[in-house]
Amino acid sequence: MMRSDRTASWAGFLLLAAALLSCSSSSASGGLRQACYGNGSCNAGLVCLSQICVQPDTGADGSAGNGGSGSGGSGGLGGGGHGGSAGSAAPVTLVLPVGPMTVPSSAESTQCVTVALGNTGHAMIRKIHATFGAGLVDAIVYKSTATTPSALAPCTDLSGATGASAALYPIFETNQATLEIDFPSLPNLTGPDVVDRQMVTIEIHGSDRGDTTGTPLSLSGEIDIDVLPFPAGGVASDLMLTGTTTLSIPAQDSLYQTNVLFQPVDSAIDIFALSTMQHHLGVELKIWQGTSAAASSQTAIVDDTDAVSPGMHSFSTPLTFTTAGSGLAFQCSWVNNTFGTVSFGTASTDETCFIWQYYAPASGYHLCLNGTCQL
Repeated sequence: MMRSDRTASWAGFLLLAAALLSCSSSSASGGLRQACYGNGSCNAGLVCLSQICVQPDTGADGSAGNGGSGSGGSGGLGGGGHGGSAGSAAPVTLVLPVGPMTVPSSAESTQCVTVALGNTGHAMIRKIHATFGAGLVDAIVYKSTATTPSALAPCTDLSGATGASAALYPIFETNQATLEIDFPSLPNLTGPDVVDRQMVTIEIHGSDRGDTTGTPLSLSGEIDIDVLPFPAGGVASDLMLTGTTTLSIPAQDSLYQTNVLFQPVDSAIDIFALSTMQHHLGVELKIWQGTSAAASSQTAIVDDTDAVSPGMHSFSTPLTFTTAGSGLAFQCSWVNNTFGTVSFGTASTDETCFIWQYYAPASGYHLCLNGTCQL
């Protein structure tokens, strides 16, 4: 994905996008983690939550949940009694179907839907796996403060990620057809924490700009989220977005690069995974660890040359920043073979230079743009 070298305000940035999303049930119905039947029911022993069949919460009287014991209200996912402790249950996969959604021919659309994640009790996310069809620009999963589901509707691209909506809290982003993050043990289990019966908002930005036949695009996908009861000694993780909005990529330019930019990182956190984000003109995004932009003289810790599928970079030994003033240096490169200058923005025809970083211990969502961070 690509963007340009003009300083854009966040307000202007948010007006640039238009995209798409929707959630629907899969073909199979009634079984565990399958869609509910049309009348809102499930097979015996299951209950319908947010149109997904899940195991009921049996822990109100202290009885056991999945993998937990009933003594004193302890239990696993879906079974912890009030005040009980987490059991040693294996993660449960909660399936969130997305789409299909229609994107008008030669256009873009961004839409959001809010659903119940399907967990009961305080829980930890251990894995997120997202799969989408052709036409995806980006998708973001947010924890939401909503108390009830809401239907698919148009929304502003990156509204929660830019701090424009205090009700949304980003936990995962993908700008490629398939992306997965496995949250680590450092050595304690680590991952985003979710409250009892957590609501999530899924934002999807889709594009059918390449169509020349007048045929709308049907975009669909699936987000699978593995959760387990929040473990004793567990470490909550968070997300940080770093980048620049100061982009102006000249037309018909063989290669355009930003300067090597530098962003200090809080010494109290460790980064255990990251993914990069450019648009269609992007040819490289390099990242170095050090104490200034001069770190670019060292070997890069990430060198993404595929803007379409940059992948998830997980570090077996997390990146630490205990040296005073240490952080990440980065540089974005593009080849603009169009006849117009390309600037920063959220549309697929614009460009970006973003790094999504997964870190622990949690200290809030960090938004770090143009050298300035805010929580």
